[in-house]
Amino acid sequence: TEMFELQGVDWLVSRRAGAKAVERVMEAMAGARESGELPPYNEGNTRASLQLGFGDHHGFFYWNMCPEAGNPLREEELSALTADSRERIVSYVDFWRGHMPGFQNARISQTGFSLGIRESRRIRCRTTLDADKVLGARKLEDAIGHGVWMIDIHDPKGSGYTTFTDRSERIMLKEGTSYHIPLGMCLPEDLPNLAVAGRCASSTHEAHSSVRVQTHCMVMGQGVGTCAAMALEDGIEMGAVDPGRLQAVLQGDGVYLEDIPG
Repeated sequence: TEMFELQGVDWLVSRRAGAKAVERVMEAMAGARESGELPPYNEGNTRASLQLGFGDHHGFFYWNMCPEAGNPLREEELSALTADSRERIVSYVDFWRGHMPGFQNARISQTGFSLGIRESRRIRCRTTLDADKVLGARKLEDAIGHGVWMIDIHDPKGSGYTTFTDRSERIMLKEGTSYHIPLGMCLPEDLPNLAVAGRCASSTHEAHSSVRVQTHCMVMGQGVGTCAAMALEDGIEMGAVDPGRLQAVLQGDGVYLEDIPG
């Protein structure tokens, strides 16, 4: 996704036009997309962003609606996709100027300096997080923190469709539950003193769409960073650090970590 920010929107006019105006614009956008006048877009986030201006922040937020699809391992392709995404953003804003009340003077104030890449290569580690562990709120002995996010897949083909928009119960964690993010998904099997965190940690496509979010990446980063420090201090490999000791240190540092098996 290419993020962007707008200026020059008269949110007072938009607020007066109300939700009905937003729905009219969404209908017009859908028709324009089908005819090829508009490129693909994330429908749920577009509707939410058009409505967010009804709040007290006066529209100062980043729009998260412009999808792209391609190979994130090829720099030339990434450059081309980035250029294309900015052209797409211009087309959205041009369309709103003619259809959305209050957007006549809208202009793009900034875009992300690069595409937000949700998924590329991952490293196979001692444990692989999967959808069953996520949706089953599985608790694990080598936990370094909790995950709470849903199975949030963005269509890899770039249509703009996301499972977040559907909010189906089958891809949501039950209310009040969480799963454990295991240290094992961050420790490669054959590289004893390398740890991975974030998008490259070991997970399936479905589980990755949950554990990739920023707060969960922070949990992994703190967990493996603490593990590395303890291994260095004790003169051992990271995989030999006692999970119970690691968990005690993390809890002492304020990490939320409960319901550890055993």
